[in-house]
Amino acid sequence: MRGLVGIASSAAIAGFLEALVLVVIVHVATAIASGTGDAPLTLPVVGWTLRAGVLLWLATGSAVALFGLHIATARLLAAWSTEVLRNARSRAIAAYLDAAWPVQALEREGGLQETVGTLSIQSGSVALWLAVAATALLNLSALVFTAFLVHPVAMLVVVSVGFVLFASVRPISRSTSKSATRFVAANTAFSEGVTRTASMAMELRMFGVRDRVHQALVEENEGVSRQQMRARFASLTGTMLYRDMAVLGLVGAVASLDFVGDDWSDVAAVVLLVIRALAHATLLQSTLQAMREHAPNLDVLNTRVGHLEQSREAYGSTMPSLLGDVELVGVCYEYEAGRPALRDVSLRLAEGEAVGIVGPSGSGKSSLLQIVLRLRRPTVGSVLAAGVSYEEIEPSAWSRLVALVPQEPRLIQATIEENIRFLRPEISRRDVEGAADAAYVGDEIRSLPDGFDTMLGPRGIGLSGGQKQRLAIARALVGKPQLLVLDEPTSALDSISEQRLQDTLRSLKGGMTIVVVAHRASTLEICDRLVRMRAGRMEGEQESYSDRPMD
Repeated sequence: MRGLVGIASSAAIAGFLEALVLVVIVHVATAIASGTGDAPLTLPVVGWTLRAGVLLWLATGSAVALFGLHIATARLLAAWSTEVLRNARSRAIAAYLDAAWPVQALEREGGLQETVGTLSIQSGSVALWLAVAATALLNLSALVFTAFLVHPVAMLVVVSVGFVLFASVRPISRSTSKSATRFVAANTAFSEGVTRTASMAMELRMFGVRDRVHQALVEENEGVSRQQMRARFASLTGTMLYRDMAVLGLVGAVASLDFVGDDWSDVAAVVLLVIRALAHATLLQSTLQAMREHAPNLDVLNTRVGHLEQSREAYGSTMPSLLGDVELVGVCYEYEAGRPALRDVSLRLAEGEAVGIVGPSGSGKSSLLQIVLRLRRPTVGSVLAAGVSYEEIEPSAWSRLVALVPQEPRLIQATIEENIRFLRPEISRRDVEGAADAAYVGDEIRSLPDGFDTMLGPRGIGLSGGQKQRLAIARALVGKPQLLVLDEPTSALDSISEQRLQDTLRSLKGGMTIVVVAHRASTLEICDRLVRMRAGRMEGEQESYSDRPMD
């Protein structure tokens, strides 16, 4: 707010200084042309009577001050738009990271990148145009106000023409807004298609459908280009029409000379002030057109961020040191109303126990896992941990007590050590190596030329599938959790890697509670009991592992 006040103050002062310089120049030039330059001159409005030389020094000082004000205004404009962009990005990032997992999971691929990138940048641009428009309006107002004081009749003509001008351009402005809205929607869909293409490059190549995807993107790009062309045409047409009609307004001001007396200095000053005012009016119109063209981006940004912010979940402040047993009591969950994914599930995960969860696809295993991890909240029922509802546990405490090894480990482009530490600076190198050893991957890492300092490529390029999985286990173990959840940890592993993973799980058994979701019977050998899921219900429990099919 203070930035806007500074911009407005600077622009208003600059407008009146510019008007003063123009009035002085016209009166001094008129006096010199008429041969009366040595006589004292009286300025209109202020009523100062000074010699031409003094007035010229006054104009020079005002021009220098005007230059300084323009520099200050430019700096304020840059700072204001940058602050808006920074705040928009910060808000979008915070809204996404704080959003509930069910909402995060539904985010379209590339949606966050577009929100933080394109849409937030547009918000900064719109803020800049808004400030520039305000500056142009204040400059315009100062010039018009001064001209009105110098000669009211001529300015009444200009004001009348201005009303006609506004009414004439209004329909084009509405057309610009509609065209811009259609363009933003089409461009968003196209960007999402490009993101999907990049994420599926290997599949497109292997299935031989690159040409079809290329053709589809080309056609969609042509449609987006047509929408952009219509939006730009409407915007440029409005700006040019405004400029042409502004010239007619100037003609009207000059035509008013027939109704005035013979004070040609005042009339000339009014004409010059009007000409300068038209320049600011043109800038005002062009920035308003640009704002209308990009305003739909702000609507999309506010809608997306607002949706994320509304989904934010509140948790308690309990900071337990021990997790103890985890108990699900009568848990039901619905992704959509009337379509339950879990039905009346009651399950106790005893401290130090290893429990396997099995069942066919669609049986509710993943939903149950996400309930246990507190990624989703039960629609009905409750989950108890550390003797309280797990919703009462503070998020950082929950993250310290519970860890996940996902089916597809996501590694970052960084060193192996940084991948295991995973943005937790309080974890030491010794802890990192200890976790790697516990995951039976430490010796393999040390055998690499750079050991734990080995830099991994995008998506963990440089490691085998088994090494990635055990690296993910090391990442989970380094925080010393008391509940370890593994989601299909061996689904993409060969027999040797699977055996090493089983060795890892055997060494961990008893030291923490372990929950394993798996289809492979061999993966479940370490489990004390198995829980069968079918159609969202617990179908039964098996007290010990056997080789019978679990599906």
